[in-house]
Amino acid sequence: MSKSFCENEKQITTLPLFSVIILTYLQRHFIEECIDSVLMQDYPNIELVVCDDCSADFDTQEVMLYVNKNKRSNIKNVIIYKQPHNVGTTKNAQIGVDLSHGTYFKL
Repeated sequence: MSKSFCENEKQITTLPLFSVIILTYLQRHFIEECIDSVLMQDYPNIELVVCDDCSADFDTQEVMLYVNKNKRSNIKNVIIYKQPHNVGTTKNAQIGVDLSHGTYFKL
């Protein structure tokens, strides 16, 4: 029985990291619901990247606290980033991808 557990544990840790990138701008009222949809996933190796395009209503510390309070062990890395100035959707998406470390990613 112990050997089977070790093999399963090894298999889980060798699964590729999957980065989910949430892009946001002036949508603070939706962010927790969006984050929850990622936190509910059961894939065992997820990175969450939230990339805000300099919204006045976006507080990186507040969002990080929410994620840390609600995440499970399958969330391996969390990056919360706020652009220093508005860069537009395409550039915000590119920066989100650049910040991610996953083998695969989803915007």
